[in-house]
Amino acid sequence: MAQRIPFLEFFSAFPSRAGEVARWEVTGAAIDKRTRTIQAQVLCPVLPGPALRTEVERALAAAYQVSRVELELSVPGPAVEELALADGIYGEDMPLPEPPPEEGEMAFHGEELGED
Repeated sequence: MAQRIPFLEFFSAFPSRAGEVARWEVTGAAIDKRTRTIQAQVLCPVLPGPALRTEVERALAAAYQVSRVELELSVPGPAVEELALADGIYGEDMPLPEPPPEEGEMAFHGEELGED
């Protein structure tokens, strides 16, 4: 799993609306010196509207004196265990494996054979 850094820690120069981005987490970022842009991958508990996203990108561009900031926003997906339960893989309907045969007995297609 990618490292998650709190948004306000990563972008410490962010000037405003701290409350709305306080729970965001940065999972990756790149700075292109040639084009003077910042690209960042950000996890949000809930995706913000386009107006807030644009406002945050503009505020970051001004704070870091770059021409543009592009935020790739996403919400965290469910954990693998949650997906498995949702798909019924580990649900109560799943049959349990047969116990091993008793000592001296063999199980063959559901029939028990005893020693002669």
